Amino acid sequence: MKIICTKPNSKGGYHDAGMNNRRLSSDYSTTRNFIRYGIPSDFYGNTLRLEVFYGNNIYRAPDKVMYVTV
Repeated sequence: MKIICTKPNSKGGYHDAGMNNRRLSSDYSTTRNFIRYGIPSDFYGNTLRLEVFYGNNIYRAPDKVMYVTV
Protein backbone atom coordinates (compact mmCIF):
# COMPACT_ATOMS: atom_id res chain seq x y z
CA MET A 1 0.00 0.00 0.00
CA LYS A 2 1.22 3.47 -0.89
CA ILE A 3 -0.21 6.70 0.50
CA ILE A 4 0.29 10.22 -0.82
CA CYS A 5 -0.39 12.73 1.95
CA THR A 6 -1.13 16.30 0.81
CA LYS A 7 -1.52 19.39 2.98
CA PRO A 8 -3.50 22.39 1.69
CA ASN A 9 -1.76 25.28 -0.02
CA SER A 10 -2.14 28.93 1.04
CA LYS A 11 -5.41 29.29 -0.90
CA GLY A 12 -6.96 26.23 0.76
CA GLY A 13 -6.77 23.92 -2.25
CA TYR A 14 -4.65 20.82 -2.80
CA HIS A 15 -1.86 20.51 -5.35
CA ASP A 16 -2.03 17.55 -7.72
CA ALA A 17 1.58 17.81 -8.86
CA GLY A 18 4.89 18.61 -7.23
CA MET A 19 6.13 17.48 -3.86
CA ASN A 20 6.43 20.64 -1.73
CA ASN A 21 3.15 19.97 0.08
CA ARG A 22 2.98 16.23 -0.63
CA ARG A 23 4.69 13.18 0.86
CA LEU A 24 4.74 9.59 -0.33
CA SER A 25 4.78 6.75 2.17
CA SER A 26 4.84 3.00 1.65
CA ASP A 27 5.87 1.78 5.09
CA TYR A 28 2.39 1.13 6.51
CA SER A 29 0.01 -1.73 5.85
CA THR A 30 -3.18 0.08 6.94
CA THR A 31 -4.40 3.65 6.65
CA ARG A 32 -5.15 3.68 10.38
CA ASN A 33 -1.48 3.05 11.19
CA PHE A 34 -0.41 5.79 8.80
CA ILE A 35 -2.80 8.29 10.40
CA ARG A 36 -1.61 7.27 13.84
CA TYR A 37 2.15 7.09 13.28
CA GLY A 38 3.11 8.27 9.79
CA ILE A 39 1.92 11.85 9.40
CA PRO A 40 4.89 14.25 9.41
CA SER A 41 4.95 16.73 12.28
CA ASP A 42 4.98 19.76 9.98
CA PHE A 43 1.62 18.63 8.53
CA TYR A 44 -0.18 18.87 11.91
CA GLY A 45 -2.93 21.47 12.28
CA ASN A 46 -4.27 20.98 8.75
CA THR A 47 -6.95 18.99 6.98
CA LEU A 48 -4.92 16.50 4.96
CA ARG A 49 -5.88 14.67 1.80
CA LEU A 50 -4.76 11.05 1.77
CA GLU A 51 -4.69 9.23 -1.56
CA VAL A 52 -4.47 5.50 -0.91
CA PHE A 53 -3.16 3.10 -3.56
CA TYR A 54 -3.37 -0.64 -2.98
CA GLY A 55 -0.42 -2.33 -4.62
CA ASN A 56 2.70 -0.68 -5.99
CA ASN A 57 1.38 1.44 -8.87
CA ILE A 58 0.76 5.13 -8.08
CA TYR A 59 0.45 6.17 -11.75
CA ARG A 60 -3.30 5.69 -11.86
CA ALA A 61 -6.39 6.90 -10.02
CA PRO A 62 -6.23 6.26 -6.25
CA ASP A 63 -8.28 3.45 -4.77
CA LYS A 64 -9.46 5.63 -1.90
CA VAL A 65 -9.30 9.35 -1.07
CA MET A 66 -9.70 10.46 2.53
CA TYR A 67 -9.69 13.85 4.24
CA VAL A 68 -8.30 13.78 7.78
CA THR A 69 -7.95 16.63 10.25
CA VAL A 70 -4.91 16.34 12.52
